[in-house]
Amino acid sequence: MKTYPVPNSGWTRGVGWIRIENMKLLEVPVGEIDLQDERFRFSYHFDLEKLLLSIKTVGVISPLMVAERENNRFVIVCGWKRISACRQLSVRKIPVCLVDEPDDFRLFLLSVYENWAVRRFDILEKAEIINKLHGFIKDERKIVKQYFPLLDIPASLSYLDLYIEIARLDPGWKKILSEKKIPLSSIQILTEFTPEDREALMPLILPLNMNKLKQFCLDLYELSKKTGDSPKDLLSIPEIRSVCGSEKLSPLQKADKVRSFVKSKRYPALSTWEKSFRKSLEKARMAKDVVFDASSFFEDGEFSVTFSLFDRDAFLKRISRLKELSADEDLFSLFENDSDG
Repeated sequence: MKTYPVPNSGWTRGVGWIRIENMKLLEVPVGEIDLQDERFRFSYHFDLEKLLLSIKTVGVISPLMVAERENNRFVIVCGWKRISACRQLSVRKIPVCLVDEPDDFRLFLLSVYENWAVRRFDILEKAEIINKLHGFIKDERKIVKQYFPLLDIPASLSYLDLYIEIARLDPGWKKILSEKKIPLSSIQILTEFTPEDREALMPLILPLNMNKLKQFCLDLYELSKKTGDSPKDLLSIPEIRSVCGSEKLSPLQKADKVRSFVKSKRYPALSTWEKSFRKSLEKARMAKDVVFDASSFFEDGEFSVTFSLFDRDAFLKRISRLKELSADEDLFSLFENDSDG
C-alpha cells in the first residue's frame, strides 16, 4: 500500500492521507493503453533523449501507473513520458501498476504528488493542474488556499484566472511557450489577445528571442488599446503585409521590421529621436568598434561611449579619434536633439 499526503488545514498539522490499496503489477501490451483519455494528464512537452537511451539500455524500470475505466480501458495516471518513449522505440509490452481506485479526483492528486516529489513544475504544467483542479473543486478559494502553495504560486484569485486562461491556449501556442521558456509576464500579455490575434502574431513570434518577443507583444497590446484596432487588424495593414510577403527577407528580418514598425507607432516621438540619433552618428562617421549609445527612451539626457582595445596603441588610437570627434558638429547635434525633446 502507498500513502500520499494531501493538504488539509495546514502543511505541518492536520494533514490528510489518500490511501491507495489493491495495486497490481502487470505487463500489458502498449496497444491496450488508452492514449486518448487524458483525464489525469498535465504534462505535454518532453525532452525524451535521456529516457530513450535509458529504455534502450535497461528497459522500463519504473512501471506506469494506470487505472481501469469504461470498457476495461487502461487509463494513464502517471507515466506519459515513459509511454511516449516506448512508442518511439516500438516497445510492445510495458510494466504497469494497476490501481484499484474509482475516484478520479483522488487519482489526479496521486499523479500530481507523484511528480511533485521528484521535480519542479513549469508554467504550462501548473496551468493544466489548476485547470483540472478547477473541474474537480467548485470552491475557487479552496484551490487557491490549499494548492497554490504546493505549486509556488501567490495565493490570489487573479492568478487562478490567469493560469486557467493559459491552460486554454491552443496546442501550437503551448508548444511555443514551452520551447522558448517564455516567462509568465509575457504569457499574461498573450492571454489578453483573441485566438485570431494570436494566430496572426505567431509567424512573427517564432524567430524572436525572449526579450524581443516580450517587448513586441507589449507594444502591440498597448498600440491596440491606443488605436482601438485589434492586434490582428494592426498586423494586416499594407506596410506590414508588404514586409511579411517579401521573399528577400528572412523570417527574423521580417519579425524585426514589423517589431520596429509597431514600436514606432506606439512611440512616434521616440521613433523620430532614434532616427535623428542614427543619422547624426552616420554623419559623424563613428568608427565601427566605437559604440555611442543612449538610454532606451532618451529620458535621462545621458549618452555612453564604449570601445574595445587589446593594447596601448589601440587605446591611444581610440582616444585620438574621440578628440577628433569632439570638434564634430554633427555629433554634437545629438545633444541638441535631446534638449529639444
